[in-house]
Amino acid sequence: MYIPKSFKSNAPAQLQWMKEQYPFGLLQSQQEGQLWATPLPFVWSGPLLLKSHLALANPQAQSFLKQDKQEVLIHFQGPYAYISPKHYQHNQNVPTWNYLALQVHGQLSVLDQLGQKQLLEESILAFEPSYWPQWEQLPQKYLAALSGELLAFQIKVTDIDLCLKISQNKSQAEQLTILKTLQNSKHLMDQQLAQAILQLQTLKD
Repeated sequence: MYIPKSFKSNAPAQLQWMKEQYPFGLLQSQQEGQLWATPLPFVWSGPLLLKSHLALANPQAQSFLKQDKQEVLIHFQGPYAYISPKHYQHNQNVPTWNYLALQVHGQLSVLDQLGQKQLLEESILAFEPSYWPQWEQLPQKYLAALSGELLAFQIKVTDIDLCLKISQNKSQAEQLTILKTLQNSKHLMDQQLAQAILQLQTLKD
């Protein structure tokens, strides 16, 4: 992912915030010259370890079984918004888009049955801990059938890039105007980006 210097973040707190706020990513891989992409929820099992699962019937899952330890890319997309040039102090400006994006490169390995069980438990604890009692009461026959329909995997992260394109290359007055416009927008995504900007500003260091 190309990231101009103004928009690249190396702040650990901002990276952690992005991981927690947007765990749903697009898993991308290539097999025999064909590109694959599947939207999936991911669990961070450590600073450089991602886990998830996909349907065994998915051709992308079959490609992982044929060739383990593939190089993959995962793209996590935060809110985005159109930014009009009318917010700038000078006329020599053009429209653009502001957005938050986290991109991860890594090596994918298929998990065994025990690893799959651990992943499913980690997912419950990450996304809905209150579901745990119901999970424990599910019949083993049902869980076994469910397990047979999934392919669980982990990704050892080799590279991670965080792009926060929120008008840092503009004047403070212009940034404030853009922020207020997003806050007052009728579009939910604009409002979400404005809220994210405020949160990220407290996590710069």
